[in-house]
Amino acid sequence: MTDLTDMVTETALVMDVDGDYAWVECISRSACGQCHVADNCGNSAVAKAFSPKTHRFQVRLTHPVLPGQRIEIGLPAQNLVRSAMLIYLLPLLTMMMGVMVAVYMFGHSDNVALAGCVAGALVGFFMARIGAKRLSLRRDYQPVMLSLSR
Repeated sequence: MTDLTDMVTETALVMDVDGDYAWVECISRSACGQCHVADNCGNSAVAKAFSPKTHRFQVRLTHPVLPGQRIEIGLPAQNLVRSAMLIYLLPLLTMMMGVMVAVYMFGHSDNVALAGCVAGALVGFFMARIGAKRLSLRRDYQPVMLSLSR
């Protein structure tokens, strides 16, 4: 098990309990609007215009809980970094490779480079999607209950 100091934590609301698992909800909040210049910032105004997104998923329970309670959940930080690299870096790398392969095979042209860029990005997004699905099945990439929230 990963040390708790290496965990990214969040508070979640228990929606339903099903045996050893609970369905929980977390709300994604934009970091925009949290600083001291939020009232004068255009990005903050845009962030406030869109409602926060709710994520619902299952968490294995370590303590008995009831619907409506709040719990602390966590993910190992290194797994979060690996997931972010998969989602962001892989499509970027395949996009650049697509440009290089297209230019090498079909000549130096803006249209060829653009086609290679789009093809490479699509391949990268497809590979990232498959990789993300595989990682989501691994137990060490699933959130864990750390404690009851106070």
